[in-house]
Amino acid sequence: MNNEEATSICLQCLQSHGWKPDSGAALATKEFKTAVGIKVAFAYFVPSDSYNFLLKGDYQSKGRNILSSHGALIPVSTSPEDVRKMASDFAENADAVVACSYAARLYVN
Repeated sequence: MNNEEATSICLQCLQSHGWKPDSGAALATKEFKTAVGIKVAFAYFVPSDSYNFLLKGDYQSKGRNILSSHGALIPVSTSPEDVRKMASDFAENADAVVACSYAARLYVN
C-alpha cells in the first residue's frame, strides 16, 4: 500500500467518526466541547519509512498532549480493511481519552 492510499483510507475512517479534513499540516481535526469552551484535537498521518505509516494525535490538556501515546503504527503491508480498523480504533480511543480530560469531565458534570 502506498502513502496516498493509506492516507485516503485513514481520512475516510476519521470522517466517519466525526473528524473534519484539515487544510494545514494535520490530516484531520475534531472539536470537543469542554468546560473551557471548544477544544480541537488534531490527527496527523506520517508517511511510510518503508516499513510503517503512523497515525497520531494531538490534544492539549493541562499543558500536555494526552494523545501522545495513543497513535497507530500501521505496517505498509497491512490490508485496506485492517488500515480501516486501526484508524477506527485510533478515533474511538481518541474520543475516550479526550472524554477523560479534566476540562471534558468538568463540562459533563
